Amino acid sequence: MIGYERLAAFGPPLPDLRAVQTSPPHGPDGVLVRLDQRSAYLSTVVTVDGRPAIEVQEEWGPYWVVTAWNPSSEPLTRVENAGRHAELVARLEADGLAWLPAVGSSPDGQWAEESVAIGGIDRETALALGRAFDQHAVFEVADELLRVHACFADWTDERPL
Repeated sequence: MIGYERLAAFGPPLPDLRAVQTSPPHGPDGVLVRLDQRSAYLSTVVTVDGRPAIEVQEEWGPYWVVTAWNPSSEPLTRVENAGRHAELVARLEADGLAWLPAVGSSPDGQWAEESVAIGGIDRETALALGRAFDQHAVFEVADELLRVHACFADWTDERPL
């Protein structure tokens, strides 16, 4: 989910990522995501079809959450974001993928992005979708964990749901 650089001004202190960081903040391609952005991604609250992420995982098994909103952390208008979301949904439907409506939001609700939860895909497919919509990261919900995977770098962070 994108645009979280604004969260520090709105919400409670962000979690310290030093304890959960699994790799450098940037990959060999030179794309840099600040640690405060990574921390904000990790604190994202995911709801799927209006329910907590963990409830859906118990029923549906592992799944991925992807958004098309605010590419490269650049805020767009609601109309522009709605158009990008419609493109993402059309692509999922054309590919015959199972999906549910989802939302990724800041813990205080000051920031939220319309997203999709996608079942039955692997990591590379999820990352390819994220890249196609210029997202810094995608989310994996599995094993009662929320994992944040960088789309253009080599890092993954996780926390319990």
